Amino acid sequence: MGADGFDALLNYNDPTIGFAVANRNIYQLTGLGTTNNTDSVLESPSFFPVLAMNPTVPTTIYAGAYNACTNCPSIKRSTNNGTTWTTIQGVATNWAIATCPSLSSRLYAAGLVRTGFDASGNEIRDGRIQRSDNGGTTWTDLTNNAGFASQASINGLTITDIGVEETNSSHVWVSLGGWRIGEKIYYSADGGLTWVNRSGSLPNIPINCIASDNANNIYIGTDIGVFYRGTASTDWTPFYNGLPQVPITDLIINTAAGTIKAVTYGRGVWQSLVHSPCIPSLTLSGSIAGNQFFEASGDISSTSVLTGGEGTKIGMKATNYVLLNIGFTASTQQEFKAYIGACGNGGVPFNILTDSSSQMEISSIAPPANGMKFPYGNLTTIENLGQALNISIRTAREGNQQLLFTDSKGTIIRKQNDLNISIGERTLEMEIGKNTPGTYYLFLYQDNILIHFQEVIVQ
Repeated sequence: MGADGFDALLNYNDPTIGFAVANRNIYQLTGLGTTNNTDSVLESPSFFPVLAMNPTVPTTIYAGAYNACTNCPSIKRSTNNGTTWTTIQGVATNWAIATCPSLSSRLYAAGLVRTGFDASGNEIRDGRIQRSDNGGTTWTDLTNNAGFASQASINGLTITDIGVEETNSSHVWVSLGGWRIGEKIYYSADGGLTWVNRSGSLPNIPINCIASDNANNIYIGTDIGVFYRGTASTDWTPFYNGLPQVPITDLIINTAAGTIKAVTYGRGVWQSLVHSPCIPSLTLSGSIAGNQFFEASGDISSTSVLTGGEGTKIGMKATNYVLLNIGFTASTQQEFKAYIGACGNGGVPFNILTDSSSQMEISSIAPPANGMKFPYGNLTTIENLGQALNISIRTAREGNQQLLFTDSKGTIIRKQNDLNISIGERTLEMEIGKNTPGTYYLFLYQDNILIHFQEVIVQ
């Protein structure tokens, strides 16, 4: 296989299988890591097709490319490792495709659509960003929703990447390339229904890629390096950490390892620990409001008063202890959480209510092992039947499993225990009762270890 290289994917359950793009061809790579590796052309949609993989079923692949026809954008989808492909009309995909780790049926895509020709015979193209909630079968246009960049800005700049929070598929970030001041980053907290310009004080340089961790902290790759914006931050800060001042073309966060990799144009791949504003000791006083998270590598002491009503979320995390002294106050509708753990490890524990008076703390989801993203297994598909869920589960190790259906704050609504589960795939039904519309979560435990979770949208 030769020519210019572009997108590449690796099967997260079988690292001997991969996919790569060279010019206009999509290749399937087999036998990776062995002496019997081979490659074969699967599809040739157009120059530089964009690739994405379903986050729970790695045999489902998406490919997007520009279609040189009027009002006929499309995406290609394969459900059998690229052996056959289905073309789905109505979505522009040649710029970016993003799948959602916590909701495998949801995708975001961006690209150009040819809408006609001008008087001189030149193509007229419109840029679009769209969302699918059913695995790419149908799409909703998000481009003209409140707060998003103008069509002139999109066409003149290009949407370079889409970043989705690991634990909430409605939290989505979009980066723009080009050289227009104040048109760099847009953010939506509601799946693209409304947008906010989060360009802040970023320099007037192209933004090439974007990555979000499981706490909605954001890293962006630019033509001069990496910038960081934390969940509670109001602006961006440089995050160079020894990185050379070169264009960054891709960013990959390893939450379990607490690392981030930056792919550069011409200087190889660089790795760093994730951003950590850690100091040995932190003393907090006065009023604290909004959504903020404080960390220290030693200890935190606080006499703060939490102000603001519903939506106030304050977290404190220290390696040794968090001490709430006399005067510390948190009130009704405010959320305060304290954690003991290493500083700067890329996220905070999941807190799930097991009953009205206790909590189960999970320090992290089971990390990858033996080249597999889900070494114990995972939830592959979830079908909402109204007051029940039809759930497909892949199990890679024998053990006892438990399903928890919770609301967005972790309050358990239903439990279901499955004992002595064998290796393989199975489908089961779980009663969840009647629930108010909103976002819920389905957690899968094995032998008391959280191994996977997915969002469940109740309409």
